[in-house]
Amino acid sequence: MEKDSILWADALSQRGMINIRKGRECYQKAEEKILHAFNISCNMNQRSMIAKTAYSLSLLYGRMNMGEKAVEFAKLNINNQDNSNALDRAYLVLGDAYYKISQYDSASIYLNKSLHSEDHYTKAGAYMRLADIAKKQGLLEKALEMERKYSSYLDSAQQKQQSAEIVTAEKNILIQRKQSEFKANLDQVYYYIALGIVIFLTLFLALWKRHKKEVINFKRKEIEINKQTEELLQQKNEQINFLQKEIALHNYSQTEKQILEEELYTLKTERQALLKESYEHSEVYVKMKRIIQSYKKTDKSSEYFDEEDWRQLIAETDIRWNNITIRLATKYPLSQDEIHLCCLYLTDIPTSHFRYIMECSRDAIYKKTKKILEQKMKYTNKSMSLRDILEKLL
Repeated sequence: MEKDSILWADALSQRGMINIRKGRECYQKAEEKILHAFNISCNMNQRSMIAKTAYSLSLLYGRMNMGEKAVEFAKLNINNQDNSNALDRAYLVLGDAYYKISQYDSASIYLNKSLHSEDHYTKAGAYMRLADIAKKQGLLEKALEMERKYSSYLDSAQQKQQSAEIVTAEKNILIQRKQSEFKANLDQVYYYIALGIVIFLTLFLALWKRHKKEVINFKRKEIEINKQTEELLQQKNEQINFLQKEIALHNYSQTEKQILEEELYTLKTERQALLKESYEHSEVYVKMKRIIQSYKKTDKSSEYFDEEDWRQLIAETDIRWNNITIRLATKYPLSQDEIHLCCLYLTDIPTSHFRYIMECSRDAIYKKTKKILEQKMKYTNKSMSLRDILEKLL
């Protein structure tokens, strides 16, 4: 029961933040949802959830020009904060709240505390407010200094992501230059030839190690993404199950029931998006994409789909589309090859590329599709495609 309450509070908090982002006309709805989540968190004495909802309420009341409440909840956020990385951001929110009620000394104390953050966006926000305070106090030189620091940290934050790309480009330029020099001096004495070979081998080894490291990092990231997606899917499923129980077991008014059903629909939509993301990161889907790209470039591929790949595609399709292949096999007398074709129709891959995966002609794909529609499914309406019929079964 405690776990369900925490999940419910988290769902309410997320819905409230969505309403905040929608704008002023949704602030009242946001306040109702986040306050509800805050009260649940307080009753359960869940400090991390109290901190999260208090943070959201402080942001909301700041936008609603309710400065005293913004300060109150910003303090609650700090008092219940157990994440040291989030503490500097919490100081910024409290400093901003004090600024909005014109308590500039208190605002300056907490804004300066937030400057200990390593996050450049947090520092930029703090310097922006400190510049505003200096202007209001008539300290124009200090205001200019704060504005320069604000611009500097904002630019730094925006350029941080670009710096890694620049370093990589410079390394590539250096490698290309060395290779050009090696080719130009190929006819020189054996000493230089030997030296060039050593340089080449050194560069090759460095590039090979780098490539190996990139492959390992890529696989690690893929594993992390899959793990995060699975955790999010589990969370969404728990939230959906909880909401379905709430709707079924409690005698809500029509308005309350409609609100819950809207939230349930949103959760289901988010779950479907996560299933799609998980599907597109699966090994079998990535392999299909590789095979297609290879055929498009060279009209051939060193990879092909074997029985294990087809089994994995069926399994991934059933996960995403609620055991559709089992329902197809039960309802229609489809062969295994025809089930495979149905799975391909449920991807976003163009029909013209199916032949690369099934290793047959486009005409053969067309005939197999026609056979499924007319002989197996008994559909004579030519305006209906196989994809249309499959989508009706989802």
